[in-house]
Amino acid sequence: MTDCILVVDDESDLLAGLQRTIEMEMDCRVLAAGSAREALDIVNREPIDVVLADIRLPGMDGLALARDIQREDALVTVVLWSGFGTL
Repeated sequence: MTDCILVVDDESDLLAGLQRTIEMEMDCRVLAAGSAREALDIVNREPIDVVLADIRLPGMDGLALARDIQREDALVTVVLWSGFGTL
């Protein structure tokens, strides 16, 4: 069982929706961060099992976030996604 999931996205509506959906579907704690820096702060003070993060984040992108998290704790699973599309 996953004890704590951290969801990271700079779009507040999407972030809130993901957090609610995961909380309803899974028996775990779900935290949310609106930026990579905020996510790193949470990872440094909370035991996190899984991080779900957008690749495109302001300031520090999801790839850099994943590298920093893995340096901090190699056992944290990081899943990246991108909602950015082309028309």
